[in-house]
Amino acid sequence: MATTIPASACELSNSVQADKVYLSNGSWMFRSGATGGVIFNCPMPLNAFTVSDNSNDNDLTHFRVWYRDTDATGNQSALTACLKRRSTNGGLFFGPLWNSNNVNIAVHTAQIQPTLHDLAFSGQYMIQVVMSRSNTSQSPMFSGIDFPNGSFIP
Repeated sequence: MATTIPASACELSNSVQADKVYLSNGSWMFRSGATGGVIFNCPMPLNAFTVSDNSNDNDLTHFRVWYRDTDATGNQSALTACLKRRSTNGGLFFGPLWNSNNVNIAVHTAQIQPTLHDLAFSGQYMIQVVMSRSNTSQSPMFSGIDFPNGSFIP
């Protein structure tokens, strides 16, 4: 499936967090001197309605996060990602949490998060990404989300 969510499509949770980060070559990075955490809400333009057939039963099996966590499994920087769905009554569904601190890679990379979910007809989906660093010697980066072949099963 060719669906992607570039980092630039992701909205920051509030204006205070917007002062901490900037876009560089399509990736979110911390500004010089900024530390703490920021929350990105990345819209996922999919639901249960299928284009390929009339089953109207899309199932998500996984998504892939493109990122850099400069201390790998350390606790100085991290990224997390989680599928969320807002239903018509305002409630939120939370999928399994992916955490870059579980991956021993300190350069720009992409990792898959298994997420078995039957996409709802009446839900709006997003993937929420949290990027954090506790000191300015770390330079985590968030570049986007995609859905490699086999992610969706109609």
